[in-house]
Amino acid sequence: MEARLRVRTWSLARLTPSVALYALLLAGSAFVLAVRLWLLRDFPLWLDETWTAVIAAQPGWAAFWREVWLDANAPLYYLAMALWPGGDSNLALRLPSLIFMAATPLLALAWKVPGLSRQTRLTWAALLFFWAPGLLLSADARAYALLLLVSAGQTIAFARLLDTPDLRRAAAWCALAGLAVATHYFAAWPALVQGLFYIGLHRGRAVRTLPALLVLAPLAAWGLHHLPRLLIYARPEVAWYEPLSIAAALRAATSVVGPSIAFALILALILAACRLLPREAAAGRGARWTAMAGAATLALLVAVAMAKPFLAERYLVPLVPSALLGVAMLARAPLGQALVAAWYLVAIDPAASRSALETRARFGLETPTRYLLAARPDSLVYSLGYAGARVLDPGTMAQIGGYFFARAGRPVAARMVATGADPAGELVAAARGARPALILLYRLDEPPDLRRLGRGWRCRRWTGHGSATLACAPRRLFEESGR
Repeated sequence: MEARLRVRTWSLARLTPSVALYALLLAGSAFVLAVRLWLLRDFPLWLDETWTAVIAAQPGWAAFWREVWLDANAPLYYLAMALWPGGDSNLALRLPSLIFMAATPLLALAWKVPGLSRQTRLTWAALLFFWAPGLLLSADARAYALLLLVSAGQTIAFARLLDTPDLRRAAAWCALAGLAVATHYFAAWPALVQGLFYIGLHRGRAVRTLPALLVLAPLAAWGLHHLPRLLIYARPEVAWYEPLSIAAALRAATSVVGPSIAFALILALILAACRLLPREAAAGRGARWTAMAGAATLALLVAVAMAKPFLAERYLVPLVPSALLGVAMLARAPLGQALVAAWYLVAIDPAASRSALETRARFGLETPTRYLLAARPDSLVYSLGYAGARVLDPGTMAQIGGYFFARAGRPVAARMVATGADPAGELVAAARGARPALILLYRLDEPPDLRRLGRGWRCRRWTGHGSATLACAPRRLFEESGR
């Protein structure tokens, strides 16, 4: 009887941390889903989202593929949005991203990484959903939520390949790596490093699976077709990012695990404390090497980005699944995993996320268009305040500038002007027609001389993080409408 009681007590002691972990992950998932739904409001589209709306709304496939070729981004997300039947409202354009974000942890649960315990797999899936920067991705009509989903699949496929290298698993990994690159070209970097790790770890067995590379033939064909256009965007005077400072490099490096450097430092302390906990089961070899390949890729990219214009933080999304897999494994036991998951939940700030989305929405054309609709303009000139914009296609930019006017049922003749040192004066000089309007996007540290507009214009300005948007139309147009 006493022995039976001891067994039951020991089993309960082992069971309690697991039950606590399961309860925390379930409650946390419900909370995060509610926050994501709450954030999926009708915020105005920001500038990059307008490209998604315009490209997805092309009247035919020939026009669609031409716009995709003219753009600097990979084609898969645009293709998904062109096939999306949900419509062109802001909510409809953003809903696929929410679906992709919700599907990511489900994929991590459904497709097992060899050698991971059930608790570790659940924790990894939860961290993919709790990752605070992902809140913004799920409310963004851009490719990054899809990129996270495909990259999670690539991470699983690579861990399975390292565990048991064969042609079938190599083809699965190549296919998912290709889909990731077809979603965002920067995903080629982690794929390359993973390939080097694979060859270094398995050598002859890896060489025998080289025929799996044939699945990448369609991607290679598109890449060769798109390359001449991409080389234009690669010019130094066109790049829209700068070499990373030490502080920016730290922010970029820690962004793959959480929202801030401070978050990452406390996470490191929690993981260090987890070393004192007994490990319930060692993670599989493939999973460990997959996390290390991700860390090596991150170190490489950040080092290069400190030397030359190369990287924006959001380009590191393909590394998030392997980074969070490493965090889940380092937590070791259900108690440590519960502590880590709780810290990720604490980092979620719904109000701050909403404020970030509102601020981002001010950098775009929808908000100023709503203001200018009262003036009923028949023409628009606008500037992105970015010297490299001169390489953008005039036909595309006419669609971008006029998109929200057309959606409101009041089409205008829109034209982008690549302004220089005097953007306000240049836009006024370029204004045409009886009912002109202008929109200027600019950096706050490079403000335009608004005196160049003259007294006849009525304007409104919206500011964001380091940027501003100015919308103007002649005063008489507003007066005619009683505004």
